[in-house]
Amino acid sequence: MTAGQPGPQPVGPLGTAERAPAPDLARGAMLLLIALANTPFYLYGRAHSEAGFHPVDGSPVDRVVQAALIIGVDMRVYPMFAFLFGYGLAVIRRRQAEAGGPDARAFAVLRRRNLWLIAFGLVHALLLWGGDVLGAYGLCGLVLTWLFLRRSDRTLLVWSALGTVVLTAFAAFSLYGAWAVVVEGGPVQGGGLPAFVTASASATDPLTAALDRMLLWPFIVLGQGLFGIAVPVAMLLGVWCAHRKHPGVCRKPGSAG
Repeated sequence: MTAGQPGPQPVGPLGTAERAPAPDLARGAMLLLIALANTPFYLYGRAHSEAGFHPVDGSPVDRVVQAALIIGVDMRVYPMFAFLFGYGLAVIRRRQAEAGGPDARAFAVLRRRNLWLIAFGLVHALLLWGGDVLGAYGLCGLVLTWLFLRRSDRTLLVWSALGTVVLTAFAAFSLYGAWAVVVEGGPVQGGGLPAFVTASASATDPLTAALDRMLLWPFIVLGQGLFGIAVPVAMLLGVWCAHRKHPGVCRKPGSAG
């Protein structure tokens, strides 16, 4: 760069005409389904099963809706959202590289965005919803950006495969537990979930409800996020897909594996 020549300029957000509509539409659809999945949480004061928040009473229509949510929505939406989040991390890095900026700038942008996600998640949990996942995605984004965004496609796939094996094992244990309940019988009423999980939904005092939400939020950030495995695996696969679409920009050839 010659003297007086301006350096690479920071990359701002894309305009409406430049944005690809498919990821935005997919994110919107996932958010709608996440909202549907969370609605049973607010049906407090009702006996629910050991497996979740869905009440065990209700009309036949209620049971049909519950079955549809359990089969097609519950615990099935947020991995897709995490995939899109991981894809977005790699795209942000690509855009910074295409603008001529150093890799350190791209990582600074990603770090700042993920820290803001954690901050927004904290406020969201304090004021509205203890099951907030913004903090979970922000923490996963911080850790995975640091550990994996410079890595090779092979490394991303290997770690994704290892995480998938663990998830499969968890699923097998869950199926065995369901089979044991059906065959041997087990409690349905009473709700086996810890009291603090649902306490904020029925609390009448705003300060008590806020405290209950803040007690729940760290478990969501760590349990459903970083330690839940599904979100990190989906994010890694999203990064891998972005690498495959732009292999020469998203990561440097010959990067560490």
